[in-house]
Amino acid sequence: MWSIMVALVAAGLVIYWRHTPEALPPMWVPIGLIACAGTVALILLVDIPLYITRWRIGKRAGLRYLRVVEGLKDAVVRRRVAQTSDDWRNEALWMSLYFSVGVWVSLGIIFV
Repeated sequence: MWSIMVALVAAGLVIYWRHTPEALPPMWVPIGLIACAGTVALILLVDIPLYITRWRIGKRAGLRYLRVVEGLKDAVVRRRVAQTSDDWRNEALWMSLYFSVGVWVSLGIIFV
């Protein structure tokens, strides 16, 4: 869903770019398109394969996944603080980009 949303933002930027006067487009349009392409690539090439791999490993290990309502109840009561870097190693790339670059891009969209 995130990759679809980012693709729609890119489409909006392209539509905007085409409807601007003949003058040079604002600098943020090409930057925004590059950011959108990078985000979609990250989601499709890193995030989705990571979670599919985890799901397959879990299925082979016999893990039972929670249903939506069970997951919501579990999220309300479960608290496990992860202190080791091993717990976050596979998440570091997307979390670093999401919580740094993603935040600044989101703030930049406000001015679009």
